[in-house]
Amino acid sequence: MGGRTKARTEPVMTGLTEGAHTVLEGEMDLHRDFAAEWGLSPADIEAVRKAPTCVAYTNFLVRAADEGSFPEVVAAVDPCGQGYLDTADHMADLATGEHRYTPFIGKYTGEELRESVAWMRDLLDHCGEQYPGERPPRTRVLGDVLHTGGLERVSGHPGHSRVATGTRRPATPRSRGPRASPG
Repeated sequence: MGGRTKARTEPVMTGLTEGAHTVLEGEMDLHRDFAAEWGLSPADIEAVRKAPTCVAYTNFLVRAADEGSFPEVVAAVDPCGQGYLDTADHMADLATGEHRYTPFIGKYTGEELRESVAWMRDLLDHCGEQYPGERPPRTRVLGDVLHTGGLERVSGHPGHSRVATGTRRPATPRSRGPRASPG
């Protein structure tokens, strides 16, 4: 919701709301259908403990939506759809005939997702053009993305890092590598 509520124009708010609706309706239905095919009930799904990388990523998205600027929210969400599209395109290239992943490939290579990914990419490009001076926040988001898999990130504040739970502790020195360009 953070991106939708931070957006400044009605078309962008509408696009983000439609994207969220697509995830909650279409994408979640696909996941529920897969689970049912594998003999899992809704209660089974609710009881599953999230993998640490899943917890880290969802915490990152919530934190970006809550604390981040509009461009940060867009930058945080954009890779998700693109990643599913890239994965499904690769699977489609390798797939032969019908198999249990055919619905996944169909959903994530379909025109609806392609249009959504293109819209989000255009929005991200627009943010880069409209907010070129957001280097510190964008760098902070990039740090989140790069370190999410390790459940830790180097924050934009010297001497601190944040774990997935949101607590702060002294950072250990490490190389951050090359910085991303701001725009």
